[in-house]
Amino acid sequence: MKHELLYIHGFGGHKNSEQKFLNELEKVDIKTHSIDLRGFGENHSKQGYIKSITDFRDDIDKALLDFIDDSDKILLGYSLGGLVSLHYFLKYNHSFDKLILFAPAIETYKKYPIWSSFLSKIMNYIYPQLSLRAGILGNNELKKDPLFHDQITPRLFLGIKKMQKEVLDLVKSNKRPIYIFHSKSDTYTKYSSSKTFSELNNNNNIELITIEDKFKHALHKKDSTFFVEQVVKVIG
Repeated sequence: MKHELLYIHGFGGHKNSEQKFLNELEKVDIKTHSIDLRGFGENHSKQGYIKSITDFRDDIDKALLDFIDDSDKILLGYSLGGLVSLHYFLKYNHSFDKLILFAPAIETYKKYPIWSSFLSKIMNYIYPQLSLRAGILGNNELKKDPLFHDQITPRLFLGIKKMQKEVLDLVKSNKRPIYIFHSKSDTYTKYSSSKTFSELNNNNNIELITIEDKFKHALHKKDSTFFVEQVVKVIG
């Protein structure tokens, strides 16, 4: 059976952010697809802006039109893309057979003032397209990429919070296989949130794989061999 994989990038990224990783998957006979999520890459009216989190659902549904009908379909998401993929897989999925997550942003270490959620709700009505720096892009290599950005709007901020809350409820009844790769030393997304998430599932079909520290940011390094091997192992 033909294997096809849709890759969903992280915050600030775009469909070509991890092209080397996708090229390596192609070499082991896994057909890959990738998209710019709404608000990122070249898929935006304003950087970091979405009308609704259903924009992400529509982006993924559109990508599925390029898949072969009888292929083994895998959804893979990284960081924010992991959260988006997880939310889609649990709430809307009708096609993907497996879900693979790299450091999903179920919860992050980024601390926002208590008043930020309240202010975001107000600005969501007054000026939902207000764009501010999220302050999470510290990798100098990423900053050299003209399509990368560090912008977030009230609408996106609240959408992320909503997805983070919903997946914790939706996971309880999930019956499809989910594989989560996460490092305990990740400084942006919380390993503990992936652990808590996996323990909430009542059907024991979520596998959490702890990554050694040296692989923490492997997708941003030149050698993505480890992650390619893990994807191949999961697909079987």
